[in-house]
Amino acid sequence: MRSKKVRMMRGLNVPTCIVFIHGLFDGRLKAAGVDPETGVLNSAYVNGKLNLYHKYCIDMVEGLEEDIAGMCVEAETLLMELVSFPASTKESQAVRDEARRSAILLRLVQISEETGNMETNCRNELAATGFSLRERLCVYAHGALLKPVFNRYIPQIEYDWAFNSYHANHDEMKVRVSKILKEDNHV
Repeated sequence: MRSKKVRMMRGLNVPTCIVFIHGLFDGRLKAAGVDPETGVLNSAYVNGKLNLYHKYCIDMVEGLEEDIAGMCVEAETLLMELVSFPASTKESQAVRDEARRSAILLRLVQISEETGNMETNCRNELAATGFSLRERLCVYAHGALLKPVFNRYIPQIEYDWAFNSYHANHDEMKVRVSKILKEDNHV
């Protein structure tokens, strides 16, 4: 597993007064304005920040996939081992098999909880970064338009699209694990 390096989106550490002044200059030079068709603020700054946020979302989801890759491989191995338990006739073998089966199910529960927690943490971080970016864009828009900024002027900042490939890769395993755990009442 790679180190837990804190990832931050570029450009969020710029002081808000500089962002306001940037918006002020762009507004006076007519480099920023409200798009008449969509009704949202449009400028190179806004488009650049949105592109950086999209790249940040992709990097975060890829980092999440790298972090849980080992756990997914372990879960697949445990699922194959769980399915391959033979029906034993000896009592001592049956007791050992049942103990191993319980250990496998316990580890599958732990893996399921860990991956769920990591996914939730990633979603929370993307939401917090999106909120911070939205605040920056409001400051920029206030400088560019020199009037109160409403939510309708700021482009939508979403991150759910970034999890599409993640879900495509991992939903099958999650469903199989939850099905086995429900069958054995370990949920």
